[in-house]
Amino acid sequence: MSETTIEHESVEEPTSGGMPAAASDEQLVAMPVDRARSEGLQIIAAANDPLPRSYPGVREIHIDTDNRFFDHAPRRDN
Repeated sequence: MSETTIEHESVEEPTSGGMPAAASDEQLVAMPVDRARSEGLQIIAAANDPLPRSYPGVREIHIDTDNRFFDHAPRRDN
């Protein structure tokens, strides 16, 4: 399995008032998900909050103080 590092940059779009608006949470999640899907990669991400919606082919693995590592995560072999 190949590995990739995806770095996020602040994405801003102009609004009708001329001031740039930060990308929505959904846009920030969708960009790496789409890239990983097109390149046949997996993404492991940690966040304080759940994803804003479910994404086809994306499985959330909850990490808490008792399970801070991915030992309990199911392995996905392609």
